[in-house]
Amino acid sequence: MGRTRQRQRPTSEVTDMGRGRRRKRMWEAMRMLKCFRTRELLALCGFSNAARPNLTMFMARLLNAGYLRADGNRYQRVYTLLRDTGPQPQRFNQRGELAMDVNEEISRERQREVEILADLYKCRKRLKTLGAYVEQSDK
Repeated sequence: MGRTRQRQRPTSEVTDMGRGRRRKRMWEAMRMLKCFRTRELLALCGFSNAARPNLTMFMARLLNAGYLRADGNRYQRVYTLLRDTGPQPQRFNQRGELAMDVNEEISRERQREVEILADLYKCRKRLKTLGAYVEQSDK
């Protein structure tokens, strides 16, 4: 009988863009600058001051995980990127601990693929020496 009201979300660039996309933009800017202040990062990302809490939380997590170093006092703090592992931003759990670095995970899986292909090559070579038929594949 009664109509349900839909909640309206406030609009700003912070809420219009998903958390993952904001963090990706922040991470890309950090990788580009290497050494930066918070206000420089906000400007490069195109964020207003409303995004500062999200940025400082992400940077604090990167500091704790060893990806950033902070020099200077609170008002003149300069951050330096220490570990640039690749284009994807790191993922953190609810407690703010590093859950996964996608870039390192991709690197490990690529290395594993190389090892598996090398083992496959050795296996096929061994089968050929034993006189077994080995089907050729395109991959």
